[in-house]
Amino acid sequence: SRLGTNTLTALSGAYFLLSCAEDKKTVWQVASDILKTQPALPRLYANLVAGGAHAPGLDLQEFMIVPKTTSPSQAAAIIYDVRSTLRSIFESLYGPAVRLSSEEGAMVPIGATSEVVLEALEQLQSKFQGLYEVALDAAANHFFANGVYTLAQQSMDMKQLADKYIAWDQKFPLLSIEDPFAEQDLEGLKYLSAQSGKKFFIVGDDSTATNSERIKVLADQKLIGGVIIKPNQAGTMTDMFAAISTAQSLGLKIIISHRSGETNDTMLADLAYGIGAYGFKLGSPMRGERVAKYNRLIEIEADQNLIPKASNAAPQVPTQNTNPGAPIQAAPQPVQIVTPPKPAPVAQPVPAQAIHNPPMSNAAPAATQLHNSAANQLPSNIQSQSSPAFGLN
Repeated sequence: SRLGTNTLTALSGAYFLLSCAEDKKTVWQVASDILKTQPALPRLYANLVAGGAHAPGLDLQEFMIVPKTTSPSQAAAIIYDVRSTLRSIFESLYGPAVRLSSEEGAMVPIGATSEVVLEALEQLQSKFQGLYEVALDAAANHFFANGVYTLAQQSMDMKQLADKYIAWDQKFPLLSIEDPFAEQDLEGLKYLSAQSGKKFFIVGDDSTATNSERIKVLADQKLIGGVIIKPNQAGTMTDMFAAISTAQSLGLKIIISHRSGETNDTMLADLAYGIGAYGFKLGSPMRGERVAKYNRLIEIEADQNLIPKASNAAPQVPTQNTNPGAPIQAAPQPVQIVTPPKPAPVAQPVPAQAIHNPPMSNAAPAATQLHNSAANQLPSNIQSQSSPAFGLN
């Protein structure tokens, strides 16, 4: 209580990393040992379009794609190509400012509506052979005040907002929605959870805050199906592991998450793999501090011989949240998805400088590669906009 969360997080995290080095084990090995979990690669939640508290324009905070494969090398290629195609479309609609990226590497299409973004992502799924699903982080605290939600300049109560989510899910099938209501609005969660037409699962973040007691309260009422885990929400690694253990015992989908303000540290990637997390939120592969995490997962995949063989490259399609027979209706501002002409080469955003230059330990020599300038670049085989693996032109 005297030190504060930021200081506690730094001290606890440093001690944890030091103990990993002393034991001559990787972070993922220690995390797996602590929780007695089977390590497994997570699905990647990549933020492609930003709004809310992260960027001007859209009320919802994050429009994400989640590749159906758990192979990070394949997922990174899908994410990179979808983002490049989507940027070309938005640039033709909203101008070159779309080339700029938010803190998490997401685009900010000023003038777009939530429906336009969702329709673009939904229609691109056919171009990309249905290789990804769509997820939202509503971060509803941002558009809630005095008991009223204001979405696209329209005031609504919690039932109207829940109905809006259901309508979107029926029109643009969703995998999950994070923080669909303000963190104290349990009635909204109860109402949405009871809707029979809902196919997506609800993810708690602001309402759970990586806290075991909060997680248990919402899970016991069946108000959430997944939970976000952030070390600095918990304050210490001990409290974070306790929250993960609670979520696991309750059968929740665990999603390890970065923060808007990040560094090139890759502990979160190890953590996601070590505990066998369902998902890992890590932003777009467009900024150094985000790319470092992609690279660490790709490195783990190679080190553990988990790279899929060519004959098994097609991802397994989950049975939940799919609705292939749903009719596609026009959005208020329909987007014509066409194969855009190849844009002129555009300089990528200047990557963040690596902040960890000295090697941390000889115990995991491969990890040192992630703390230099190489951490700011994706492997060359992933940086192709016309990825032959997915038949894009």
